[in-house]
Amino acid sequence: MRTFIALDLPEDIKTELAEIITNFRSTLKGEIKWSAIENLHITLVFIGNTKQSEVDQIQQIAKQIFSKYSPIRFDNLKFNIIPAVNPKIIWVTIKPKSTKAFTLYRELFNSLSNIGISLDDREIFFHITLGRIKKRLPNNWSDRFLTTELIANTFDVSQVSFYKSELFAEGPKYTVSEKYKFKNK
Repeated sequence: MRTFIALDLPEDIKTELAEIITNFRSTLKGEIKWSAIENLHITLVFIGNTKQSEVDQIQQIAKQIFSKYSPIRFDNLKFNIIPAVNPKIIWVTIKPKSTKAFTLYRELFNSLSNIGISLDDREIFFHITLGRIKKRLPNNWSDRFLTTELIANTFDVSQVSFYKSELFAEGPKYTVSEKYKFKNK
């Protein structure tokens, strides 16, 4: 099975993104495979293929680490389409207000690596994937999308989920295996 650990979005952020996705979905027919609203999240660590025997260890490590951290604040939400030439992904970039998110990521990464989990050692880039581009977009569509304003521009993440991911023709299905709450501030 494929697994990953993700920061859960607050409901008000999910609701606003759902409205934006719904609005833009109605303007295009098939050019973009939009993420299901229930699948919106901020990936912290993509683990990939995971043996059942590793799941308990991963969950124990996650529980231990997340209980030490208080909620993480993000801001500066901006829509983005990447790459600039032949774009493939539509996402919202976000920035943590402090270095705590990076410290948490590094602690989780190192702890999982120490038990033999092989992870991609790229620098973390916090984002929310909204969709994948399947066909060329109309010329003015990107400009309209990129200038869309979000009402909420700051939010706190107080919960993390360990997901199992299954791939299907209609899109991925994510199942929450376990949830973790950050400690109170």
